[in-house]
Amino acid sequence: MKIVAIWNPKGGQGKTTISLNLAAAASKLGLKTVVISRDIQDDEAMKEFGRGSYPFDIYQGVPRDKPDADLIIIDHPAGDRNAPETTKVICPIVPCKLDYRTYSQSKHVLTDSGKEIIEVCSRGDMRVRDEREFIRLMRKQGASSVRRRSTFVNAHNTNKTIFDKSFDRVGKIGEPRAEIEGLLARALS
Repeated sequence: MKIVAIWNPKGGQGKTTISLNLAAAASKLGLKTVVISRDIQDDEAMKEFGRGSYPFDIYQGVPRDKPDADLIIIDHPAGDRNAPETTKVICPIVPCKLDYRTYSQSKHVLTDSGKEIIEVCSRGDMRVRDEREFIRLMRKQGASSVRRRSTFVNAHNTNKTIFDKSFDRVGKIGEPRAEIEGLLARALS
């Protein structure tokens, strides 16, 4: 069983979007997958996502008994500055200096506790010069990238992920799926 945390103390970084779509990609590979939301302040949003027909289970809060799963993805809330209890931590970062500063001031919590960190530029727009430069710099440093796309918003608004069959005919759906699948490969390695 693999357990991966999605963590960044800054809100609005795409933690839940990445959590749900990673779970869908893993399920597509045949892995029994569970998403655990640790965001007790936003349980209503996760309950709404839980109403969708996902190929994985969603728990609000840590369950008493360890779930029977091949992969557990723990979605950490904004404001959580404690190191996750997992070895591998995916850290989404929006390409903005303020957001990066907040993340980098807390990153020591992970490095000091020996976590394997997978950074991912999240919600970046390659058409915006500053964001494009930020993404390119982060990629040179080994970060993955999951760019801003309307398909993520459309999936959320319909309680689905981008891996739902109803998105198969969406133009250029292969690109965001490949980004999520690449991130999943790193998480599973």
